Amino acid sequence: MKIRFMKFPFFFWANRKSVDCDINFKDMQISFVGSDGLIKSYKIQRIKKWQFICLKYFPFFILVAIFFNKYDFGLYTSKILSYIFALIFMLPITLIDNEKIRSMFMVTVILICSAVSIYMNNLNIVSYAIKYFIFIFGFFMLFLDLKNQAFWLIENKKIVSSFVIGNLSNEKILNKEKQ
Repeated sequence: MKIRFMKFPFFFWANRKSVDCDINFKDMQISFVGSDGLIKSYKIQRIKKWQFICLKYFPFFILVAIFFNKYDFGLYTSKILSYIFALIFMLPITLIDNEKIRSMFMVTVILICSAVSIYMNNLNIVSYAIKYFIFIFGFFMLFLDLKNQAFWLIENKKIVSSFVIGNLSNEKILNKEKQ
């Protein structure tokens, strides 16, 4: 199973490259070949869902609280257009798998958004569209993370890293190991 370990144990936004791992859920052990070529083995411990969500999204909600105000939720023409462009930015991320096509689509949308903002003589539409895209994307990721399961990597009773596994494959594996 390929897993991406976090660079920092309590910060779930920075991943390393994926590593091929063997996970034994019965003994709560994980082993993999490290970057130095040696086989590394760690104990793993399940993170409670609420702890994982709080640790991952606390910085996001702090930034939302700092950068959003009541005017961001007003129904002005420029705000509505910004939200529409933010939703259009979400389309390639959720629907297009090819990175080059996704990048071309995003650049095209930014150019169209820029043209609309110049036409309307309101140059803030692009910046607000990107701001609202980050806001919508954060909630989209929160919705997806509700289905994931996180684990700590423990060495000598210290947390050295963490990783996240999709819940569907995880539950199938856990049920097989318990039988």
